[in-house]
Amino acid sequence: EYSEININDIEENPDNALYRELDTEEDIALLADDIRRAGLLHNLVVFPEQEDGKTVYVLLSGERRYRALMLLQEQDATWNAAKNCNVVTTPLSHNEKKVILYSANLQVRGGFGDEMIRRKASAEFIECLQEEPYNMNQAEAKKALKEISAASGKMIDRDLRLENELNKGLLKLLDDKKLKRSECDRLIKFEEKQQQELLSLTSEG
Repeated sequence: EYSEININDIEENPDNALYRELDTEEDIALLADDIRRAGLLHNLVVFPEQEDGKTVYVLLSGERRYRALMLLQEQDATWNAAKNCNVVTTPLSHNEKKVILYSANLQVRGGFGDEMIRRKASAEFIECLQEEPYNMNQAEAKKALKEISAASGKMIDRDLRLENELNKGLLKLLDDKKLKRSECDRLIKFEEKQQQELLSLTSEG
């Protein structure tokens, strides 16, 4: 159903934290200016939840637009509602909500300028599709990811291999930008014991 919802009754989705890292204050300000000029062209998608006896609406799609609306409200109190919000009333499991959220982000941000976010988002989405109620095997899940994102099949395979097979300590160094992606693509070829030794040498260095 579609509803007009007070901005203050809408909440960010904790499962969107990974993608949130991509947005700068400048990005949100530019989007706010665009919404001020042209209006909200794409509806927010939310689902209702009860919180302390009150109904709140958690975002499934449109967090950047929501944050832009919050900025507009700070500047002008008349921007106090989001019109025509798509309210999902069908009961959904947490995993189904994550798949909807990740699908929306992967379609909009498919290329991902940040290697870590693209890699982790791809791995998480594929893992979700292998759980209830989708029950896909990994090949089917990878195909579904390829259909909605800009990443090639080869890139998806490389991202998954790093995320699943690289020593966790080395993976953290990659996530923290202390190792380069090209270095880790080479390190993944070593056995786990050798990777652990390389981690020790890297840490000592």
